Amino acid sequence: MMSSLVFNVALILLSSLAVVQFNVQSFGIFAQYTATVALVSGQIASLRGLKYIYDALIYLFAAMGALTAVYVMWKPYEYQKRVSKFKF
Repeated sequence: MMSSLVFNVALILLSSLAVVQFNVQSFGIFAQYTATVALVSGQIASLRGLKYIYDALIYLFAAMGALTAVYVMWKPYEYQKRVSKFKF
């Protein structure tokens, strides 16, 4: 059985790779000659099966960000309506 500490560390490790890839794609011009850009753009983008997914991933990140923003804006309204019904 996995403890919560190990689970949280695994989540941080998985999300850190996505954050690095997103930053390299979004802000690559600011870090043109760094090792991170060379590694992510040169090595990972050239993998045989992942090349097409890698090219479309920035749009997936943007879509997930937009959906999250809409959800966060909508959900507090629903929560506030629900809480106001049960006031004592």
